[in-house]
Amino acid sequence: MRNKGEYRILKADESMLSRVIEFDRGISWEFVDKEYNNQSYDDFVETHKEVFTLLHNLPGREAFFIAEANTGEIIGLAWVKETWDTVNYIKQAYVYDLEVNASHRGKGLGKRLLNESIQYIKNLGLQKIALRVELYNTNAIAFYLKQGFKPTALIMEKKLFKDGLIK
Repeated sequence: MRNKGEYRILKADESMLSRVIEFDRGISWEFVDKEYNNQSYDDFVETHKEVFTLLHNLPGREAFFIAEANTGEIIGLAWVKETWDTVNYIKQAYVYDLEVNASHRGKGLGKRLLNESIQYIKNLGLQKIALRVELYNTNAIAFYLKQGFKPTALIMEKKLFKDGLIK
């Protein structure tokens, strides 16, 4: 655990998982593409829990690092998990989430969470870390580039609609 004034960074344990899920759900809802997923928030809560649980239960070592305010509120989260690079056939770490409450962004909190995650990954003996960032999220792209990440692949999508027509 490392303290910095108004918050501390700590590795969450299983007893904190419900708080982690709640925080992640709140931040994730902001980024859901409503053209793909037009669920109500209540339905999203159930889907989020199902997806989160599925990813959490996949094989591989993982860690949740949280930034906790002095009030006990989670204000930031990094979730990293060991996975396979299916191009190079090596184990790598994947960042499922690096999230900071909007009111705490731009203060170095994301960098501290990322650095804790990278140290954890290095201690596992992994040599590579990967993540996904949406192209419209230019602030996140700039952040990751500044942290030494480089684009190495492109995820391509095609929106399909139930009536079979493409917009």
